[in-house]
Amino acid sequence: MGAFTGLSLEKDHDSSRIIAELKKIPEVTECYYITGNYTLYVKIIARNHEHMRQLLYEKIDNIPGIAKTDSLIELGCAFKRNIIL
Repeated sequence: MGAFTGLSLEKDHDSSRIIAELKKIPEVTECYYITGNYTLYVKIIARNHEHMRQLLYEKIDNIPGIAKTDSLIELGCAFKRNIIL
């Protein structure tokens, strides 16, 4: 199962350190800088709901500097496209 999670940081200038910590979690497969309510947006892959809970509550939420997470559970991919610009 997959989830897209927005990360609010206590201080945006901590993003490099937080990204380095996120890279240590293999289930975090993508990380983006975004505008809006969050500083970072990540994609997480988990075996099941319990595994997702552990990733969010025991790993990601324990990274110093992350103030809040907000997750959306993926229900399936309608399409995916790679383009060359």
